[in-house]
Amino acid sequence: MRPISKKRSAALKEYAKAKKEFVAEWSNKRTNTVACHRCLKHVPTKKITIHHMRGRVGSLLYDTRHWGLLCLTCHQWVGDHPSEAREAGLLCAKGLWNTPDRS
Repeated sequence: MRPISKKRSAALKEYAKAKKEFVAEWSNKRTNTVACHRCLKHVPTKKITIHHMRGRVGSLLYDTRHWGLLCLTCHQWVGDHPSEAREAGLLCAKGLWNTPDRS
């Protein structure tokens, strides 16, 4: 049995490409850093994390409209404080998690 299906493998390849382009779009080419969208600290591009503000199911995995760039500390904070993260605009409203945006 395959550890990852062919379909999921293809989706992960598409995700890796989209992630690379998204980080490059936000990065400072001169310093090779990206500002965390929460704390604004500059983080090396290889250490920044993609935060999926609406979930990762299906097409949401690579829907950049619902992505944010967070340092590891802030990404952990979002997971630990969902109510505050929602108020800060870092998580979708209740009931929308893992629901693709139809617009």
